[in-house]
Amino acid sequence: MDEMISKIVEMDRQARALTEKANAKKSQSESKIEQSRKELLEKRMNEAREKLDALRAEEEALSEKRWQEFSRKSDKIVEKFESSYKEKGDKWVDEIVSRVTGS
Repeated sequence: MDEMISKIVEMDRQARALTEKANAKKSQSESKIEQSRKELLEKRMNEAREKLDALRAEEEALSEKRWQEFSRKSDKIVEKFESSYKEKGDKWVDEIVSRVTGS
């Protein structure tokens, strides 16, 4: 009877040891999974930041290009207007005065 009780106690001790081992492995696995999740998240965040920075730089370059084009066109319009004014300004003034005074 004592031998049977000893075997049961021993089996219980072994079962507890196996349970502790399994719990330790489970804990280790959970820690590894959490670490992997954090690393993956950090990697994805860095990739997203890099992509965002690249897109921002591209948009800024495009915006600057459009601004330069707009500025160039505006300068041409102003030049054309000034040229027309130099050429026909006196005539325009005379025409305006004539219409205002009715003569």
